[in-house]
Amino acid sequence: MSGIVAIIGATITGLLAESTVGHGDASHNIMETHKILELIAVGIFALLFIWRSIRKTHLPQTLPLLIVYFVVGASALGIMFFGAHLGGRLVYEFGVGGSAVQQPEDVEHQHDHGEVTEDEAEHNHEKQAHYNSLGWL
Repeated sequence: MSGIVAIIGATITGLLAESTVGHGDASHNIMETHKILELIAVGIFALLFIWRSIRKTHLPQTLPLLIVYFVVGASALGIMFFGAHLGGRLVYEFGVGGSAVQQPEDVEHQHDHGEVTEDEAEHNHEKQAHYNSLGWL
């Protein structure tokens, strides 16, 4: 029950946000595909919810119907996940619906966690102090 309520709520807020968030031509097709996929997913989940409600939460008793039920549910889940992936691209790749905070351009982010030379440590300390004074970090 909570799953269908959540996906319907997410769909409603997504449809409301569609007309209020700015987006460019590059993201428009992705937004439309995201919307269509999520509407398909919510429709399938709603049908499965109605089926389970009518049957009083009992799963199908025959193996072929049980397989169909789970394949349809898994398909809806896959559609929803791919639609969510596209939604993530809209936000993180195209910046739709957000206001980006300006990032300092010369800050390097390293993942190697290797040894740092004295010069690098000094330089990193100076950069950190500079950005702290600007209120960025």
